[in-house]
Amino acid sequence: MICDHQVQQEAAAAFAGVEVALTGSQPAFASRAILDALEAYLGAGGALAYLGGGGFRWVCSPLQQDRGGLELRVAPAPGESHHSSTGELGGTFDFDIYHSGIDTHYGVGVASADIDHDGDLDVAT
Repeated sequence: MICDHQVQQEAAAAFAGVEVALTGSQPAFASRAILDALEAYLGAGGALAYLGGGGFRWVCSPLQQDRGGLELRVAPAPGESHHSSTGELGGTFDFDIYHSGIDTHYGVGVASADIDHDGDLDVAT
């Protein structure tokens, strides 16, 4: 068994020997490093059993690598939109998908974006 803290530390190497990666019931909180490791694992033929519902959505940054804490800014106020630990823009990867370059879908969950630019979020699966 591996946990997100281990993946954060070891990247894709944490998945060595893992036939199927299994998420918990609320995997929406992930760092860019965790998503990069998951993408590498899946790209190398790994399998994912996703037990959540909201996708890998929230931008999280490690506070202190040795302690395992993550920084999350759900609704950043003006002047507080970037994480203090990494400088990443907070909120959701979907909100900043064009800047983050991350596709959070991986065939799981639901993502939203203002696709038709009418000011309302549209659902993308």
